[in-house]
Amino acid sequence: MGQIIEKRYFLGTVRVVCLTLLVAALAVVAIDVAEISVDARSAPVSLDPGVAATDVLARIPGAENANDLLSSQPDSGVQVPNAAGFVIPPALQAALLSDDASQPVLNTWLGNVPVAARQGFLDELSTVVARATQHAASWEWDNRQRYVAAAMTEYARLKLDRIGAAQNEEASLAGRDQRYLISAAALVALIGVLTLLLILLAIERNTRPRVATVGT
Repeated sequence: MGQIIEKRYFLGTVRVVCLTLLVAALAVVAIDVAEISVDARSAPVSLDPGVAATDVLARIPGAENANDLLSSQPDSGVQVPNAAGFVIPPALQAALLSDDASQPVLNTWLGNVPVAARQGFLDELSTVVARATQHAASWEWDNRQRYVAAAMTEYARLKLDRIGAAQNEEASLAGRDQRYLISAAALVALIGVLTLLLILLAIERNTRPRVATVGT
């Protein structure tokens, strides 16, 4: 008699624990699904973040000796034209023709830009070149070509930094969604096990022999 009561108490405790875990698992799965849904509805990360010409020119000192303190992009010696198949706007084309050394540097920059964003890179860089050419006359630079080259370098630095940040953000979001999916899958498996266990407990409860009461 005592063993039967202990067994029923144990099975009842197991049932309560299983129900608690089942409710908790369902709640976590609902949260994961909601997070994935929010990420799906949110605006996708742009891998071609814009850079305004005013942002570039604002970073260039007014004097040549001050600009010499800025770090410049090294020439990697890349000879393959990464701009092949894209339209180089006139202002940028003129700057490249007037300064042969800028061509391999541009190839290096484009090599770090996703193919889908390269035309935008060239268009924005051309706008920076045009604005820098107009703006140089009012500054202390006596070499307009150096000023334009400095503007091109600063644009590339800003653009590549923003592209890198966008790529990192996209990778972070993708990794987070993957973690949510793995977590949800594990919880669904746990829910299945708990549900099966509860079914077995219910079967055991309905088929157990009834204990005769005293006096019958």
